[in-house]
Amino acid sequence: MINEKIQQRIRELAEQYRPAYEEVCHEIFLHPEEGLKEFFAADYITGRLQEAGFRITRPAGGLETAFIAEYGEGHPRLALLAEYDALPGYGPLKDQWGHACGHNWIAANTWGTAMIMKDLLDEGLVSGTICYVGCPAEETIGGKVNLAEAGCFDDMDAAVQIHIGSGSGAYVGGHALALNGIEVTYHGVSSHAAGAPERGVNALDAAYLTFDGVNALRQHVTPDVRMHGVIINGGLAPNVVPALAVSRWEVRAAERATVDELERKFLNIVQGACLMTGATSEWKYFENKFDNCVNIAELNELFGQGFAFAGEAEIHTEPRGGSGSTDVGNVSMVCPTAFSHLGVGNTDGSGAHQEEFLPHCDGPEAYAALFRAVLAQTYFCAGIAADQDLQARLSAYKQKLPHWQKTEQPQ
Repeated sequence: MINEKIQQRIRELAEQYRPAYEEVCHEIFLHPEEGLKEFFAADYITGRLQEAGFRITRPAGGLETAFIAEYGEGHPRLALLAEYDALPGYGPLKDQWGHACGHNWIAANTWGTAMIMKDLLDEGLVSGTICYVGCPAEETIGGKVNLAEAGCFDDMDAAVQIHIGSGSGAYVGGHALALNGIEVTYHGVSSHAAGAPERGVNALDAAYLTFDGVNALRQHVTPDVRMHGVIINGGLAPNVVPALAVSRWEVRAAERATVDELERKFLNIVQGACLMTGATSEWKYFENKFDNCVNIAELNELFGQGFAFAGEAEIHTEPRGGSGSTDVGNVSMVCPTAFSHLGVGNTDGSGAHQEEFLPHCDGPEAYAALFRAVLAQTYFCAGIAADQDLQARLSAYKQKLPHWQKTEQPQ
């Protein structure tokens, strides 16, 4: 537990910077951008941090809208995992982008924590380096995977993120499924579907049979498994036997090893569908592979103390339920990571990604939750920066992490 002087200073600075991080939340909300195209967000955030004296490295991990902003010197090096990409499909015509997952809110709570930690470092209350890591495209390719592969977290002692959630309460600990995104392309033979059907090889039938095979496999998997797919190309005319079909699948499970085994079974199903139809196929990963979150009990305990410090009424020590995936899991494979959800307090039943949740990601209730998030997250970071024994234990934890490496794609 950090001493009373540091606690008091965190409270004072959280109030002092409150209008500024609420402004960050609002500005990013007003400028929703597609993943890997978050140029306003990256320019806006880096500009403000640079004015405050942060050292900016951009691009990072080979991604133009990724960056690392650092303040301080030496260890511990603490990574704040910021996000700022938006989602498509909102508005009357469903053609607008919006921050229905609250990434504007995540960008703001990490910004607030970075500024408070900067002042604590300047005042000599803690030591080390605070690193605001700008992580693009969480909703699509998972930019943190690229950053992890590029070694951006190799020298970090700990990483942290609080994600906005629906309802109330803080959920301490990461719960995310490992995920492989697989695209299958089926090749057949085109022919007139009525005049010469015997000459055709139906690639779309092979895609359909893959769905049938996956549905049969669902009887023989553990409850944590999720397998879901779409056909993105199934032919253009009903009177022509489709010579090309393309489907995309996401295979998820609670552990990376389970997903890799499911991938093997899935590809056997694809091969069987091709044998039944005479089609051929090829496949690739259409997005980065996401890993499950590695939880460290001691970090979760410190995070819980941070939420108590913030005055959070409900603190759940078990991870929030659900079956989503996040690239935070990939960070947790190479760096001790704390990941939590904080409810925004909405009572309408809406949740992340729904259009009805958009108003809860910017405005009074979002800002109230934002204040608590900044308090809790800063307490967490200061708790590590002020405790050399904990830093030594984090080093030991880090040596035991799986150190995930991306599997080579087949050609």
